Amino acid sequence: MAKKKRNKKQQQVATPEPPTGGKSMELACSRQSIPLRPTTSPYTSPPVAIEIGSERRTYYVPQEYLQDLDLVTSCRSWGGHIHLPDVDASTGNVLVHYLHTGLYQTLNDMEMFLVAEASIEFKRALLAYAAANKYGLFGLQQLAKHQIERFGAEMNIFDVIEAIKEDFSNLVCDNSWFFGYLGDKAKTAFEEDHTVFARDNFFDHINDVALAQVMAKCMVELYDNKVSRMLDTEGTAVSRLPKGCISKAQDAPIEEAQPECCAIEEALPMILPVGAQAPKMAKTMFFLFPGA
Repeated sequence: MAKKKRNKKQQQVATPEPPTGGKSMELACSRQSIPLRPTTSPYTSPPVAIEIGSERRTYYVPQEYLQDLDLVTSCRSWGGHIHLPDVDASTGNVLVHYLHTGLYQTLNDMEMFLVAEASIEFKRALLAYAAANKYGLFGLQQLAKHQIERFGAEMNIFDVIEAIKEDFSNLVCDNSWFFGYLGDKAKTAFEEDHTVFARDNFFDHINDVALAQVMAKCMVELYDNKVSRMLDTEGTAVSRLPKGCISKAQDAPIEEAQPECCAIEEALPMILPVGAQAPKMAKTMFFLFPGA
């Protein structure tokens, strides 16, 4: 009898069901998240030497990663290596790391510099953006643009100018996106204080003619828009006056008005660099007095 009871007890044990979570679920998820893989290893292809900057610092990239790239067709020498003399030395690691992984990476060498990390990384991102733009590396261009916006968020327009003023012409002197970025930075500073560019000898700190011209254009547009809004507001206020007040004002003797602001022809020498021409809107009056 005891033996039969043991058998009956064993029959009552439930059969375990397949697990719905745990390691099996993790394994299934990991298999689904595996990215597309190459059919052959790119690391078996011959390495190609890429020499960066005037010092020709050498990096190596598998030939497989360099297929159909503009920098290969335009910069490859008879020796088989690629020389990029116009790429900054600090951009070498960013460029090569992107070619290997498709990601953005800079070196952790902040102890070599005396300025803020945001300023250093901003300039590095701008250098990488310029190189990517020149050699058709559109993925790197987008990654660098993101880094510019990320570190630029910690900087004002004066910090940005300080970071790029030395080699602006070699970077993005004809890039509409970065021009717009500078314009937005200038607009933010101007909206906080509309006299911000009329003091501290702003243009004395800019040695690059192209950068000075870009900033002068931004500033003229900001002041012109400010004046237009002021005139629109004044016109709206006059149109709301009773007709009797307007007729009396018209019949009253006209006295010579004292100028409260100066013409742009007189004011621009205060803000434009030496040799720069005043814009065609020189007849436009813009304010230079605080509290307007």
